[in-house]
Amino acid sequence: MQSLRRTLIASTVAAVTSLLLVSGMLVYLLVRSDLLRQLDRPLESEARLLTSTLEYERGRLSVELHELDMSDFGRTARPAYLQLWRAGEAVLYRSPSRGQKNLPLLDDAGSAAHYRPLSLPDGRRGRAVELTCLPRHDAEEHESGRGDAAVPRIRAVLARDTADGDRVLARLSLILAIIGALATALSGGGPDPQPPRPLRSGAFTGEGDCRRARRHRRRTVKRRRRVRSVTSPAGRRHPDSPHLKGHW
Repeated sequence: MQSLRRTLIASTVAAVTSLLLVSGMLVYLLVRSDLLRQLDRPLESEARLLTSTLEYERGRLSVELHELDMSDFGRTARPAYLQLWRAGEAVLYRSPSRGQKNLPLLDDAGSAAHYRPLSLPDGRRGRAVELTCLPRHDAEEHESGRGDAAVPRIRAVLARDTADGDRVLARLSLILAIIGALATALSGGGPDPQPPRPLRSGAFTGEGDCRRARRHRRRTVKRRRRVRSVTSPAGRRHPDSPHLKGHW
C-alpha cells in the first residue's frame, strides 16, 4: 500500500513539475518577446528620426543633429550610442558616448531595419537597430541630370541598454520559480495516512471465518434456550442449577 502511494506521489510530482516547467517557459518567452517589441519599435522610430536630419544637396552631405535633443548620447550614466556610415563604410558621425570605437555592422543589412543584442562599450547588455536610408535630396534635380549621379546611402546603428527589460525578466523568472517550487511541494505534500488498524481477535474475514461465525451464532442460540428452560416460574434463574454453572 505504501509503495503504491509513493508511486502515485512520484508520478503526480513529476507531472506537475513538467507542466509547470513547460508553462513557465512559455510565459517567459511570451513576456520576453513582448518586451523586445516594446524596445525595438521606439528604437527604430528614434533611429529614423535621427537619420531624417541628413541632407544631400549639390554633392554635399550635411548632418543637422543639433536640431534634436542629443543629451542621451553625451551623458555618463547609461548613455545611448549612435553611429552613421557613408557608402564605402566611411564614418560620417559618431556620438560622443562612443569615443573612437565603432559599433559593429552587419555584412548586408539591406533597407529593412535589423535588431540584435550586443554588449555596449561600458559592458552593459544592450540592443541595437541597424538600417540603411537615403538622405533628403531634391528628387527633380537628380531626375533631370543636373545633380550627382547617385545619392549616397547612409547606414545607421543606434544602441541602448536593456536594463529595464532585464529587471522585469529577472523578477518574472524569480516569481515563476517560487510558484513552481510551491506547487511541486503541495502536489506531494500532506500528512501520511494512518496505517490500517489490526483486526480484533473476534473479527471475521473470509469464507472460512463466515462459517465459524454461523456456528458460533448457533451455539449461542442453543445456550440461550437452555438458560430459558431452567428458569423458575417467577422468571428468575436459579444460580444453583447445574446447567447455569459457569454463567454466574
